[in-house]
Amino acid sequence: MGWNSRINQVLGPNECMYSVSQGAMAVEIRADDDKMIECLSKLQHMDTLLECVAERALLRKLEGGCSAPVGVYTDIKEGELHLTAAALSLDGSECVKMSMSTRVDFSSSSEIRESDNRQAYSSIVAPGKCSEALKAVEDLGTDLAIKILENGGREILEAAHEENKQNVQQKPL
Repeated sequence: MGWNSRINQVLGPNECMYSVSQGAMAVEIRADDDKMIECLSKLQHMDTLLECVAERALLRKLEGGCSAPVGVYTDIKEGELHLTAAALSLDGSECVKMSMSTRVDFSSSSEIRESDNRQAYSSIVAPGKCSEALKAVEDLGTDLAIKILENGGREILEAAHEENKQNVQQKPL
């Protein structure tokens, strides 16, 4: 658009993380619809798929939903998926932020097995994709969530949940 001269700051992951799988598009279909699973699997972008699986596994373990004060940043570089996540109080005064990485480049591995049509990773079905990479990033998300919970995130998220519940109860209908 030619507006580069208007940009005075680029917000990176240290300043502004995003919500889990924000910006990724998903299509929900019946689990027993093999034809549709096969058709839609051709549209999957491998890096986005890996990032979403890791992020969704993290959020599932944190027992969060769309209103959970959880931010993430995921990046794939040189065969490694790097996941950074934070659990925050609703006012932002408390934060537990941590990062972990895992290898996702299995292209030279003789162990590659394609995932079967029924295997879901963080509720995502990915037929024909590398099951080792999908399992590795799902485990990474779960492991990072456990680390966050064990380092104060549990208390922060429980307090945020209670505060959200009180705010909902106080709103007039």
